[in-house]
Amino acid sequence: MILSRVEVNEGITLISTADVPTLKATSGEVDGLESSEGSLSRLRLGIEAVRPFPLSNGASFLPLLALGIRQDSGDAETGLAWIWALASSGRLRNGTSAVR
Repeated sequence: MILSRVEVNEGITLISTADVPTLKATSGEVDGLESSEGSLSRLRLGIEAVRPFPLSNGASFLPLLALGIRQDSGDAETGLAWIWALASSGRLRNGTSAVR
């Protein structure tokens, strides 16, 4: 979920993100196996920096830098993790539609 989007100098946009997915699963007893249940939750907070670079043919190059932190808990893997990513994409606009 995007919490905020801020335009800063020279076309750079900063985007803050967060989400809290949770899951609870249960199973009934089956052919000699006992019933079981488990749960997990994850808290993620992040910030992304994006700056489009228009190209001469009408397309644009869109690099993205993302940094974040994630906290996992429950019956699966648990712990705290730092997350980082560097990605890029291109976009070609034609009228009101976009192709990625």
